[in-house]
This record gives sequence, structure tokens and C-alpha cells, in this order.
Amino acid sequence: MSDRATVLLLAVPALLLAGGALLRSVPGEWSQSALLAWAAVGLGFLAGQASGSAPMLGAAGLLLGFLALALGGGVGLGVLAALYLALAAASLAGLVASPWLVAALLAAACAAGAIRGLIYSVA
Repeated sequence: MSDRATVLLLAVPALLLAGGALLRSVPGEWSQSALLAWAAVGLGFLAGQASGSAPMLGAAGLLLGFLALALGGGVGLGVLAALYLALAAASLAGLVASPWLVAALLAAACAAGAIRGLIYSVA
């Protein structure tokens, strides 16, 4: 799959869900949960795409995505943000063959979704 298609299929919905996660009340909570699920599945997909350069990377991405789902909420999104940031850095360094822009956009979306709890605990 091309990088442009991957951005359209993975990153754009995640960014829309991250924007929705910043809403108050139930819609924000639903968007945050949907973002968590979308980003966890996306991690398995991106890691599977990059598994040509690192054989067990696909399985590791899927396992780490399920771990983030098990953690749930802001913590799970924070873990996913860190994992996507690491994937983007590894891709830029040439260690894995994964679209770095998609990983960076997903890291930003997960970070935005993770701060939802901080925003509304202060307000």
C-alpha cells in the first residue's frame, strides 16, 4: 500500500477521532475509546507492513497494541503515542521500512487523545 493511501486510511480517521476525544462528556469518551481501538489496530498493521525489515515486528506490534487496549483510556493512548513515536524514529533512522509520516501523525493523535483526562480534570 502506498504511503498516501496509508495516511488516508490510518492517520486521517485517527486525527478526526483525536479531535472528537477533546469534546466534553459522552461523545469525547466514545471518541477516545474509538481512537484507542483504531490506533491499536493501526499499530499491528504498520508493524506488519514493516516486518520485511524485522521479522517479528508484526507480531510485536499486535501484542503491544493489545497491551495498550488492556491498559485503556489515557494511559493506553500514552503508551501508543510512545510506540508510534519510536516507530517513526526507527523509520527515519532506516531501521524499519514503515511510513514515518503515518507513525508521526498517529503519535500526535494518540497524544492528543491521552491528554483529554488532563484537560477536563483541571477545567
